[in-house]
Amino acid sequence: MVISMIRMVPGGQQVILLNKGVKLFDKNAHPEFYGDLETGVKIPLEFDTSIIRIAAYDNGKIFRDTTGKKKITDVNIELFTDGTVKYSINIDKKGSTPDVTVPLNTLAPNGVIYVER
Repeated sequence: MVISMIRMVPGGQQVILLNKGVKLFDKNAHPEFYGDLETGVKIPLEFDTSIIRIAAYDNGKIFRDTTGKKKITDVNIELFTDGTVKYSINIDKKGSTPDVTVPLNTLAPNGVIYVER
C-alpha cells in the first residue's frame, strides 16, 4: 500500500488517499501503516517537456533561476477557488520569496505553468 496523503475532513473523518482509491476512517478507527524507505528503486521519470515549455513561453508562465547560474528552482503554488494563485519561489534552497497572490489568468493567461530545473 502506498499512502499519498492523510488529511482531516469535516466530521472528524480521516481521508487516506491510497494508490488504489480513497478510504475513510472515523475518529474511532486506528489504522496502522507499515512500511519503510525502500532504496534502489528506479522509476523512470524522464519525458519530453518541450511542448509544455513552448506553450508556457506562448502566454503562459515560466519560473526559472533568475541568477542565471542554473540553480534548482522550487515553486510553492496554491490555487484558490476564486481563480487566484498564491506562489513563492525558492532558488537553490536560499529561502523563499514573499508570497505573491494574483489572478491565474494574469499569471498564465493560457493556463500553462512551467518550472525550469
